[in-house]
Order: sequence, then C-alpha cells, then structure tokens
Amino acid sequence: MTFDTKLTWKSHIAKIAERVSNRLNVLKRHAGSVWGCARSTLNTTYKMFIQPIMLYCCEPLITATEVTLKPLEKAHNQALRLITRGIKSTPIDAMLLVTGSTTICSLINEKALILYEKLLRIPMDKFISTYENRPRHLKTQYGLIQKAIELKKALLTPYNRPSLPKDDSLVSLQCT
Repeated sequence: MTFDTKLTWKSHIAKIAERVSNRLNVLKRHAGSVWGCARSTLNTTYKMFIQPIMLYCCEPLITATEVTLKPLEKAHNQALRLITRGIKSTPIDAMLLVTGSTTICSLINEKALILYEKLLRIPMDKFISTYENRPRHLKTQYGLIQKAIELKKALLTPYNRPSLPKDDSLVSLQCT
C-alpha cells in the first residue's frame, strides 16, 4: 500500500494500474483473434492472474473517489475487451454480461462490506459495533467505517416487501 498525505490513493492506484498493464500483456499474447485461447480460458486467466492484483487490500479504496478509481476501471475494461475480443466501441455492460463479471468499484464495495461485517463480529472489540456516526464540524474525508455504514444503509432492502402470490397464476403465465 502506498499512502499519500491526503489519503486520496492516487499513487497507490497508479502503481496497481502499472502492474496490471504489465500483466495484461500476457493476456494479449493468449488472445489472438484467429488462433487465441477460448473465452473461458482468458476469463479464468484474468480472474486468477490479474484481478487479484487489483483486489489485494482493496477495502480502504472504498474511500477513493470515482475519478481516482478510473485507472483501475480502464484496466478492467481493457481486460474485458481482450477476453471478449471486442473493439473499443463495445458497450462495457455487454462485456460484463458476457464474461459474468462486475465493475471494479462494485467488487471493492463488496469486499469492504465483507470486511466491515467481519470487524463487527470480533468478540472482544466493541469499538466498531458501538460506533456512532455523528455529524462532523469540519469537512473531512469519510473513512472505511463511515463509507461501509452508508453503503450498508443504501443496500438494505425494506422488511415490509410484499410476498409473492400463493396461487399458480404467475407460474402458468411464465410457462406459456
């Protein structure tokens, strides 16, 4: 991890993006348009060889802005283009759907929420479980705990959701 004075993570993300671009050369060699490896092989290679570099200790990156995370998204999109053999104008959502992947930002959010839930369950530590998110007087960058709490509140589904109909009318409509 590379820290800067304002914890913007720019230098850390730049180093990660550089390492990822070096490893993308391996994926380029395997992804020939006529003779290259199968899409599943390329996808597995990406998920086992390149993606762990982007996701190693990525939980604090939840505090980074979208602009700061842009180099990681670009590297991820470039890998998706290599895997799907798509051109630059191929929609990113289509490539994500074909490869069965998600965006790097959502993966970072997912890993940060998992870490937050693990921290909540430490038996002897009551700091995080009793943490109170009070308003601050100064404008400061939110930390991991504050961002995780906000994200958890945003993702919670209401408990009073309507139940599915008990009759088989919905099933019969889908089968026809």
